[in-house]
Amino acid sequence: MGYEKIEGSGSAVKFYNKEKDNLINLHKPLPSNVLKIYLIKQIQLNLMETL
Repeated sequence: MGYEKIEGSGSAVKFYNKEKDNLINLHKPLPSNVLKIYLIKQIQLNLMETL
């Protein structure tokens, strides 16, 4: 979808889309690699708003 992954310090991860000037800030889920439902919904809403 045109997003570039930007690794931050620690567990911070950002995804930036230059074309749409949209930034998604996340933290890697710890201790497991499973995202919580509320985070998935937030990401979905953010992506739907940029369409």
